[in-house]
Amino acid sequence: MPKRDAEYMAAKKREILAAARRVAAQRGLAHVTLRDVAAAAGMSLGALAVHFENREALIAFAAQEAKAQRGRVMAAAFAEGVDGAALARLLTAPETAAALALDVDLVAEARCTPGLRRPVAEAAADAVAELAEAAGEDGARMVVALTYGLGALAALGVRVGEAEVARAVTALLGGADA
Repeated sequence: MPKRDAEYMAAKKREILAAARRVAAQRGLAHVTLRDVAAAAGMSLGALAVHFENREALIAFAAQEAKAQRGRVMAAAFAEGVDGAALARLLTAPETAAALALDVDLVAEARCTPGLRRPVAEAAADAVAELAEAAGEDGARMVVALTYGLGALAALGVRVGEAEVARAVTALLGGADA
């Protein structure tokens, strides 16, 4: 097998993750198999195994990537201080709904898979830590909890409006402008 550089390998992992997200969006994470992901990614199961030795490794990577995406969302919303309206716009964007629904699936999967509890819990704790500087520790915990709640609703196909989320963020942050 030819040697692959780190950039190629990282891109391939992201490609596989995108395929896993597509499968999870259709069936739910609990019903995703590596065989399904390989098929969706257009590769053999053996080729997928080069990047992820098992389903747990793929899900742990998904948790890391979800954490990174959540961090980008929070950083954008709070780039210039507490901005509940900006956060509400980001959290209610259609592309965010699928990511939030996947977060909920990751938590459910972690409850059933002891090896996933730590990376998923660390992802949530990191999200709180990233937001705490702008929103305070309590506000950060409540906003992250809100994102998981929005994810649960998104997973059920329930859409929450931007104005509703802005009001909730304002209340959670103790009246900061939203």
